[in-house]
Amino acid sequence: MARKPARGLVHTVVVVACWVGAASLAQGLLGSDLGRGARELEERIEMRLRGQRAPAEAQPQDSSPRDEAFEPWELVRV
Repeated sequence: MARKPARGLVHTVVVVACWVGAASLAQGLLGSDLGRGARELEERIEMRLRGQRAPAEAQPQDSSPRDEAFEPWELVRV
């Protein structure tokens, strides 16, 4: 009967080790992207608090204007 608590302890250690490994991997893969976004947000907030205007984010321009309306039959080739 002494083996069952040890077995549960080993199971718990394995689960915690897997969780730590997965968390480290996720942080390594996504951490730089999240950190860069957080720094940019922090800079914009600081500029706003100082009364300066935050730089506008660059938005890619589409080749077609978005406000141009089209009719459903224009999508169908006859």
